[in-house]
Amino acid sequence: VRHREMLAFEAQWWRHATDRETAIRQLFGLTPQRYQQILNVIIEWPSALRADPMLVRRLRRQRRADRAGADERILRPQSS
Repeated sequence: VRHREMLAFEAQWWRHATDRETAIRQLFGLTPQRYQQILNVIIEWPSALRADPMLVRRLRRQRRADRAGADERILRPQSS
């Protein structure tokens, strides 16, 4: 059930009066980092993809882009 609430939150988090991190803490009692870890597992579930394919695909694309950006920052040579 919680996974459905998390997916519903992702679909409309901008509607909350508070910022995303505060809303995550208030609604789920989780740190934003832990919430993201759980969400990353949920979006791999076939049932999540069946429940909301557009949202899950968007979240997967966003995760790939975030990881690619992190990889780029790690591999970028430091300027002297």
